[in-house]
Amino acid sequence: MIDGKDTILTPVLGATYKEALENMLSHVEDEYDEIETVLSQDEVATYRAYYVDMPIRNLPPQLRRSAYRRYYRGYLRYIVNELLAWQGDPPSVLDAGSGLGTQSILFGLLGAKVQGVDLRQDRVIISEKRAARWREKLNARIDVQFTCESLFNMPQEEKYDFIWICQAISHIDPAEDFIDLAYKLLKPGGQVVVYDPNGMYLPNQLFQLKNRGTQIHRSYTTHKGETVKYAVERLFTFGGIQRLLKKSGFSIAHAECQFHRFRGKTDDAVFERFVRPLDFLPLWTSLIGYEFVVSGKKPT
Repeated sequence: MIDGKDTILTPVLGATYKEALENMLSHVEDEYDEIETVLSQDEVATYRAYYVDMPIRNLPPQLRRSAYRRYYRGYLRYIVNELLAWQGDPPSVLDAGSGLGTQSILFGLLGAKVQGVDLRQDRVIISEKRAARWREKLNARIDVQFTCESLFNMPQEEKYDFIWICQAISHIDPAEDFIDLAYKLLKPGGQVVVYDPNGMYLPNQLFQLKNRGTQIHRSYTTHKGETVKYAVERLFTFGGIQRLLKKSGFSIAHAECQFHRFRGKTDDAVFERFVRPLDFLPLWTSLIGYEFVVSGKKPT
């Protein structure tokens, strides 16, 4: 059984979201230093390019504390709290666009049964090797599997408690069709949790325009030779993603558009009282919020 006070690996990651995320980041830092013993030379290059901001232990202490705070106050806070509060059989999680698998592994360490899916075979191979390393390093059971596949090819009989879409909805094409699919894949009362940069925030749009140009809709050829549709940073707005979820039948269980200024610099009491409330002011944050976390809930 899992509940908010007795998760499977509480001694490893901690019983609160803050403890869990700080400990996870600490273990990722250790892994970064040892990754050459786990991956091939080419895979190490892919890993280090993917996690270009790691490690943070080399930062001055004040900046390192600030980085930790941004991490546990940020985009993972909502879903980690949901998993820590879960009661009953382990929740099933689909990590849609799982990348190199860090969040899939995190959810597995919190006791979830996780299916990570990504289009790129090299990322899936790295994810599998990392998961094996984490199991050995922590002497822990982590119920995580990775599949290289189009999300649209997922078996529709699979039913999940959570679908996590982290910086991936802007790549899934057509996104509207996937949100419809997510509704079918979820159990009654299940949640789809979307994290992505806010398209209303002008610097986000300018950054993406500089990096991708004006061509958003493209195609991607998988290792199987299958050509699938692919979008390049088609950013949704804070309000737009909520409308998309509602159109597919979801109710909005949680919506915050995170205001980043001072996020890592204030102490906990000041942050909770004065900074975090800004994340929930729709007009304010829809314009200057850097990223959003929105959860759509399927009716029971």
